[in-house]
Amino acid sequence: MRTSERLITFIPVIIFILSSTVIAYGIDFKIEPSITLGEEYNDNIFLREDNEVDDYITRVRPSFILHYKAPIWEWDVSYIFDYRYYAKEARDADTTHDLQANGHIEIIKEFFFIDITDEYARTSLDITRDFTRDSLFVNQSDRNMFSANPYFVLRPHSLITINVGYIFEDVWYKEEEGINRRNNIGHVDTVYEVSPMVTLNAHYKYTNADTDLVDYDKHDIGFGPRYEYAEESFIFFTIGNSWLDLKGVDSSSRIFYDAGVTHKFPTYTVSLVSALDYVEDPAGDLIRVNSYELSLDKTAERATLGTSIFFREFRDYINDGIDTRSYGISGNITYELTPKMTGIFDFTVEKIENELENTYTMRYLPTLEIDYMLLEDLTFTFRYHYIDSYSPEIEADNYKNNRAVIEVTKSF
Repeated sequence: MRTSERLITFIPVIIFILSSTVIAYGIDFKIEPSITLGEEYNDNIFLREDNEVDDYITRVRPSFILHYKAPIWEWDVSYIFDYRYYAKEARDADTTHDLQANGHIEIIKEFFFIDITDEYARTSLDITRDFTRDSLFVNQSDRNMFSANPYFVLRPHSLITINVGYIFEDVWYKEEEGINRRNNIGHVDTVYEVSPMVTLNAHYKYTNADTDLVDYDKHDIGFGPRYEYAEESFIFFTIGNSWLDLKGVDSSSRIFYDAGVTHKFPTYTVSLVSALDYVEDPAGDLIRVNSYELSLDKTAERATLGTSIFFREFRDYINDGIDTRSYGISGNITYELTPKMTGIFDFTVEKIENELENTYTMRYLPTLEIDYMLLEDLTFTFRYHYIDSYSPEIEADNYKNNRAVIEVTKSF
């Protein structure tokens, strides 16, 4: 049985043990259960250009949020069980889980700690785009990411903090298209507080990766400062080098960086960030991702606004050729129409250029949502998604989709 399946199976037992401890010792414990009942009409559930299939989808989603805090450990857990029934039987009934669990344990006070995380959710199998926004299942897989991180905190000087530790990572995909992997990671992270406004950061990380596709060793060394020049306004950068040894295949060396500036004006905040990093995609390949994003966030008395312009390049780590470019604009507007009613408009417009096939895909994804509080613990939601995807050469990227959703959420 996988780690994720064990955690999900024992969730009721864990809750009982924690609640019993609270009763016995008066520890801080809070659980917030809820249930959402929804009905969706989808006019193209398989995202096809022709032979579109529509269906009515009934969803039942019981969930809870749990917080537990004791003298030596703290847990934050959110969990949703998602059941989906297709009335026209275009697809068999489907179930999935959404688990976000974080644990922090203090073994030796202010010296030895263990952090445990587990994330189980349905994820896109395409690293260049998020198919979970397009569909409930197309080009997706359930994925579990578990990590355990024991580490020591050393303070050789009042201004210097050094974290030394080990991380075990286990990543599992339900679908065969996803490549499972296990990583053993050693890390050293150093922070030097030069002044209340300036800190210097340095880190070293060694990764031994064991995947179903290929094994490799990787060394990463990076350093850089962070300068907070005004309240909630700062600039930072980290630069370093990565050495990769693909066992029995090849060895290579590449730089990486992470840099950005955030400035808070009286009524809005502007951020510019850029990064060059190396990530494993679901297919098991190590991908070099170069990204730039300019964002603006504004909060008013009854509304919040966020918008960003983005550009990303996805390259094969070894061959270093550009496979895909993605750029566009996205945004979100939330407006309080009345004390009980909130409107949300979310949109993304992006162009994905496929260098290998010498073509492109244009995508338009607007979403409109209305939330109405019927009672203090009862909320009604209407949501409409529209997707328009077009490519002159890639047939699978040509589709349009309308989704209308009605939901009622009861909290306890």
